[in-house]
Formats: sequence, structure tokens, C-alpha cells
Amino acid sequence: MVLESTLIAMNAKIEDNVFIWGRNNVGHDATIKKHSFITANVSIGGYVEVGSECFIGASSTLRDHITVGDKCLIGSGVLVLKNQKIKVQ
Repeated sequence: MVLESTLIAMNAKIEDNVFIWGRNNVGHDATIKKHSFITANVSIGGYVEVGSECFIGASSTLRDHITVGDKCLIGSGVLVLKNQKIKVQ
């Protein structure tokens, strides 16, 4: 489900049972895998992969070329910079 005022760019892939709150930007060629929840005002850059069962907090920014592992929680207002891989440990 995608709520109001969300911009999804070309070639972005949104899998089943993903909930995207309002006022978000999903960049080109980004992938959001199944059962993930994206809160409001989140910016997801190009070529970002969000794993399954993830939670991305409000007003977070995921820069280009980032992979977020399955079952990750990213808190509100977090800035994740380029070329980092985040995974559950």
C-alpha cells in the first residue's frame, strides 16, 4: 500500500505486502522487499535495496547504492551514507 504524496521513480520495484506512508521519495532502480514498512518523509536513493521485514523511521535518508539487510530497523531522522551495507548482527 502506498499512501498520498509519495513519488516512486522509474524502474523501482516494490514487492508484496509493503506499506509506504505518505510524503516519501523512492529513487530509480530501488528495491523494497516484502513485508517492509516505510514511515513518512523518507528519502530512498537510487539503486538502494531494502530487505524484507524492515522498518525505516520517519524523516530518514538512504543515499544511493545502499543495501539494507533483512529485518533491519532504521530509526527516525537517520542519514545512511553512500556505500554502506547494513545488516542484522
